Amino acid sequence: QVSAQLGSLFAGHASAVGHTLSHMSRRQVQEGFEGACYNNLEASAANILKLHASLHKELPHIFRGAGKGDEEKAREVMSELASAARVLSHALHTAIHRLALVLARFFEAQLNGFHAIDYEHTTNAYVESPAVVELISAVEATLDPFREGLNSACFDNLVVTTIVEHVVPGLEKRVLGKKAGVFSALGAMQFDKDLRALTAFFSSLTQRTVRDQFTRLSQIALVLNFADPSEIWEYNWGEQGAGAG
Repeated sequence: QVSAQLGSLFAGHASAVGHTLSHMSRRQVQEGFEGACYNNLEASAANILKLHASLHKELPHIFRGAGKGDEEKAREVMSELASAARVLSHALHTAIHRLALVLARFFEAQLNGFHAIDYEHTTNAYVESPAVVELISAVEATLDPFREGLNSACFDNLVVTTIVEHVVPGLEKRVLGKKAGVFSALGAMQFDKDLRALTAFFSSLTQRTVRDQFTRLSQIALVLNFADPSEIWEYNWGEQGAGAG
C-alpha cells in the first residue's frame, strides 16, 4: 500500500530530524532550518484532498452506463488517495510537534519565570508583569525567524502547537497545580492583564484564532476577579463554559 510506505518513510525521517535538532542551539536551528519539507507535506496533502473531492463529484458522470464493478474499483483507488492524504497530514503533524518541542526549550526559562510572579502581593495591576514581557520576547525571538521558511499554514500550525503543548499547560500549572499561587484582588487583576497580553501576542502571530486555546485560563481569570464566589452561579457562561467543568 502506498499510504503505508509513505507512513513508514516519514516516521523515520521525522524521528531522525527531531534527534538532530535537539542537539542544536537556537541560532543553529534557525540557520540550518529547511522549511521545504514541511511546506511540501502540507501542499501535497491539501492537493490530494482537492483531487479526491473533485473525482468523487465526477464519478457518477464518468461511470454513467458503465458496469458497477468499474466504479467500485475507482472508489478503491480514491480511498487510497484519501489514506495517502491522511498519512501526509500525520507526518506534518509529527514534524511540527517535534519542531515545537525543540523550540520550547529556548523559552523554557522565561516560562518558568512566570511561576515566580507574586500575585498575592501585587501593587500595580496596570501593566504586564516583567516575567510576561520577557516570555513574549523570548517566544517571539524563537518563532519569528521561521516565518520565512514556512508557508502560512505550517507557521500557523507551529504557533498553535506551541501554545497548546507548551505555553498553556505551563500557565495552567501556575494556577491549578499542586503549588498553585495565592491571588489577592490586585493579583487577580494582574493575572487577567498578563493573560490578555499573552493572548494578544499569540493572536498577532497567526491567522488562526488562538483565543479558544486560552478559554480555560480566561475563565479562571474571570472567576478570580469575582467580588463574591457566589457570582459564579449567576454568570452566563454560554457555549465557552460548556466544557469548563
